Order: sequence, then C-alpha cells, then structure tokens
Amino acid sequence: MYRILPIILLLLSFISHAQTELVLDICDAMPSDWYKKDLTKLVVKNGQGYCVSPTKILDKRIAKLSNLQELVYWNDIYQMDSNSNVTLPEEICKLKKLEKLSTNVISDQVFKLKELKQLSLSFGNNTDILHELGLGELTKLEKLSLSFGNHPSDLEVKGLANLPGIQEIELRNPTQAIIDAALQNSNLTAITISQTEGMSFDFSKCVNLKSINLDFNKLSFVPASIYNLKNLEILSLTYNVISNVDPAIAQLSRLTNFSMYHNTLVSLPEELANCT
Repeated sequence: MYRILPIILLLLSFISHAQTELVLDICDAMPSDWYKKDLTKLVVKNGQGYCVSPTKILDKRIAKLSNLQELVYWNDIYQMDSNSNVTLPEEICKLKKLEKLSTNVISDQVFKLKELKQLSLSFGNNTDILHELGLGELTKLEKLSLSFGNHPSDLEVKGLANLPGIQEIELRNPTQAIIDAALQNSNLTAITISQTEGMSFDFSKCVNLKSINLDFNKLSFVPASIYNLKNLEILSLTYNVISNVDPAIAQLSRLTNFSMYHNTLVSLPEELANCT
C-alpha cells in the first residue's frame, strides 16, 4: 500500500496539471468550451502543415480565464498576412495574473499588460507599434525576447533602455539603436544578440552581466568592453570571423565557459588559463 501511494499521488498531480493547461498545435481544433476551463497555461498555434485545421481565434471570452498565467499565441506568418481576424482581443488586458506571453500577433494590447514578467515577440513588417507604444508600461519585465524580420535601419524600441527589473534580453536581427538601448540596462545579468553585421557593442554599463551570447554576428574581434565585466561567467562567440583574442581576457577571473568554435582563430592567448 505504501509503495502504491506515491504513484497515486503522482498520477493525481499529473491529472491536475493537465487540467490547467491546454496545448493546441497546428493540427488541433479549438474546443468549443476552451473558455470554461480553469487554465493557467494556454498554447495556441496556427499554421500550414500536413493537416487542414480551421484558424483558431482568441476572442473576448478569453477574459473568463481569470487564472491564466502563461499564453502562447503563434501564427504562421503567411497565414497572418491573409487572415485579418488573427489578433489578440482587447479583453486580454483583463487577465491580471498573466505573467508570460509569447506571440507573433502584435497588437496594442500587448503593451498594456502591466503584470508581464516574461515577453517574447516576433515581428514581421509590423514594427510601427514600437515607436508609438513601446515597453514603457511593462515595468515588471524580467525577461524579454525580440525577434525582427524586415525593418527600417533606424528602428527603435521605445522604453527599452529603462526597464527597471529586466534581467535577461534576447535580440534577433536588431538595429544598432535597439542594441544600444538594451545595453543601457545596468541590471542585466544575461544577454543574447544574434544575426547582425557591422554592429558595435558597448557593454560598459552592464556591470552585472554574467552571460553574453554573441553567436552568429560576423564579428571580427571581441568587443573590448567585454574584458571589463568582472562578473562574467559565460561568453559565447561562436559562428563569427574572429581571428585573435586579446590577452585582456585574463581580467575575466570568473569566466567558466568560453565558446569560440566556428571562427578563424589562429591561436588563443596564454592568459586565458588565468580564468577560472
């Protein structure tokens, strides 16, 4: 009996967990009673695949999910261009417990969710909203991921430089202005920037950084400001065109993980051995 009890408790926990989460992939249809469930997590994906399924639309009934903490709403970019009904309803702002949002359906409502702690946005051509609204109201953000497709070279993200609680930022294909704004946040402990070319990186204000990932940026050298980050533990510079590393890397006494594969390195400085 005592051996069976833990298994029963585990099963009950699994059942309870399953009842609070609803995951709808590309091929899944939207259940008619989705808004009646006591959900804490909702994942909805639309797209083109090996199946044919009606587009899953979130409407005003989402306000009934009062305990929802995490929402993923993702749509195939081609389907988004042809379906104007794919959007986030205004009622999403009534979800006071929503802390995590991941979507490529960008609307005004996203930037009014003041309780968000984690936000992941993927932009196509719809970047104008970043100038108009920006991130200024999202003062509780701790983790932010922004991925860009086609965008003007002078694109900026309003409020990005002044996020009081931000700890982690991930940027894919950003502009120089976006990079500069992100690196104004002194509270950052981790940053990932990828798919850039010809950009500069000034980490001098990011004194609390522990992790930097600059993979896939066509860098020809290690940004000099990195060598002054005394708290840095992880540095990844893979898939660039770096041929040399300055002996100043010895200043990174807490560095425990240093990735440089797929570069054009001739040698590494002996001083690297002085790192942890």
